Amino acid sequence: MTIQQKRVVALLDVDNTLIFGEPIQYNVELIYTLLENNIKDVYLFSSMTLTQHIIEERVRLINLLQSKGLTVHGVICASDLVWNKDKALLQSFSKEISQTQNNDEFLEIL
Repeated sequence: MTIQQKRVVALLDVDNTLIFGEPIQYNVELIYTLLENNIKDVYLFSSMTLTQHIIEERVRLINLLQSKGLTVHGVICASDLVWNKDKALLQSFSKEISQTQNNDEFLEIL
């Protein structure tokens, strides 16, 4: 029999908690508080929309968190529920998105 070590996992809101403002500011106090309390595993919750700008913003946040020593296990948003329900919808969406030329076309498909 082995003893499993329990780890604390933080569930963090992205919008107006980890990032806020324009230009974007990061809540470094929260990041350091997590690390000071030996919390290194996180999941992010986001109201993100699927625009290139927002996706790039989330990638920058993940890179920052990882550079500080946190492990980001996933980013969860409301649209995740749709993808699990209808695989044909996901395939159709992926095909149409790959053919878009700009954000306006991308948003129209959404």
